[in-house]
Amino acid sequence: MSSGSERTATVLDAEGAPVVRIGENEVSNVAALIDAAPHLKQPDAAEEAALAVNHLCEGSDFRVILNPDQFRETYLTKRAAEEDKPWDQNRPRLGDYGLADVDQIAVPATDGDQLIFFVRDQYTGLPYRVALKFGAEDADYQPLPTVAE
Repeated sequence: MSSGSERTATVLDAEGAPVVRIGENEVSNVAALIDAAPHLKQPDAAEEAALAVNHLCEGSDFRVILNPDQFRETYLTKRAAEEDKPWDQNRPRLGDYGLADVDQIAVPATDGDQLIFFVRDQYTGLPYRVALKFGAEDADYQPLPTVAE
């Protein structure tokens, strides 16, 4: 068991599955992560916690949004550039899913007994809100709601 204040490292195990290394230990699920590194519940560790939780839950399918302003600008610019492109079933456009409410995106943070962070789906580019209640077995990934255009 870790002392609770060691930094985490996101790695893959010998079979290629996501694990988080804490000191000499490796964990492969969120509940074990929080048990092994309770410092991740602290507000000043929210970014580290988000990166570790996302790695365990989704591997490389989603990327944690650490700079909300940059994400918003990139999302809106890309969405506008795709408007005139024809529909292609193999290349989803951001606009195919409506206009995500990107104003709610914020840096990773704790809120009481949970961790809240935002991610980008690496395939579609869509933003999701992620909530992890500390002690839960898994995080809840939900696409952002859409707003009127």
